[in-house]
Amino acid sequence: MTETVPATRILRAAEELIAERGPSASLEDVARTAGLRNKSAVHYYFGGRDGLISAAVNARLAEMESVRMRMLADAEAVGTHNDVRNLVAMLVLPMVQIVDSPDSTHFARFLDRVRDHAAVSDEHVLWDESHPSLRIIIGRISRGITMVPEADRRFRTDSMATCLLGLVAEYERTSAVLGRSARERRHQELIDVLTGLVLAVPTGAQAKIKG
Repeated sequence: MTETVPATRILRAAEELIAERGPSASLEDVARTAGLRNKSAVHYYFGGRDGLISAAVNARLAEMESVRMRMLADAEAVGTHNDVRNLVAMLVLPMVQIVDSPDSTHFARFLDRVRDHAAVSDEHVLWDESHPSLRIIIGRISRGITMVPEADRRFRTDSMATCLLGLVAEYERTSAVLGRSARERRHQELIDVLTGLVLAVPTGAQAKIKG
């Protein structure tokens, strides 16, 4: 048995317990849930709590990176690479595909619980060269938000990211009772809701400022 096997079990156990209890979940409980007798296993493999959370987040980002880069390439090939809804779909679909996979149970709720941790901050994630797709996608979405001043676009993309994590976490909580067609409809609803958020038409005072 290679060392990567217990390490992977620890990552999955961390997703489950942190999703249920928050980032302060006991590391000994994580090791126990992973089926490991050594209470110090998390420290051995990941150096501690911060290293564990960072590794769990980055493992999932790496899993989604190849999918997003392929989606970006496909969009470039057909000329839809700047379409905002298509770009939002590139954020949503790789996440819900993991949620819908049989070996994932707490992935989205874990990400939602640790979204304020340094491992998922904008500075760490968006500018990390190991997963450039997020930087490309968010940048293109921002440039597509032409209905508000440029200074306000960051607020919209940040709000979208926050809602993305929360909505996919809720989907994960409730999707077990949904059939395949219902899940596919929900995927499209998630994309529509988030696209509507970033492309919402300004009203009232904001519209006057824009004008």
